[in-house]
Amino acid sequence: MPKKDVKRKASSPTEKKPYKSNYADIYVGRAQHIVEVICTRKAEKEKTKLVPRFWQIEGDWQKFFKYQLVIANRLLKTYDVYIILEALNQVKWCWSLNSPQLIIALKNKLNYIKGLENQIARAMPEGEPKRDIVELKENVEPFVSGQSLKDKLKEMDNG
Repeated sequence: MPKKDVKRKASSPTEKKPYKSNYADIYVGRAQHIVEVICTRKAEKEKTKLVPRFWQIEGDWQKFFKYQLVIANRLLKTYDVYIILEALNQVKWCWSLNSPQLIIALKNKLNYIKGLENQIARAMPEGEPKRDIVELKENVEPFVSGQSLKDKLKEMDNG
């Protein structure tokens, strides 16, 4: 007797699907998570309530979801998911991933991070192995107002 295809729900996050969906009892990938954020925003703007698994129901929301999913996957080729989510938080009135203002915010975020990486690289002593900024995030102390990065680095060298 042939086995039936049984769709199993993801009971825990995985590397490929780390985000809990707000519209289904499943875990979703980075692109879908970003698109759910955009769809939620658009629904709030239009004073509409999204139904569970709205992306599977034929209609305007399914079309919008699929279009945004294509854009999200393109953005993820260039930007990290956290940079995209940060930019979305910065541009609160953005209702599409194709917004020119979102692209500007993404580029600004990326330039900011690259600037931080350059500052850290310049501050590293010669011969010290280079470390990725993500690795350094775990050891970063809370920001103290009035203390510049240069002051912090001097303090670390002296202390």
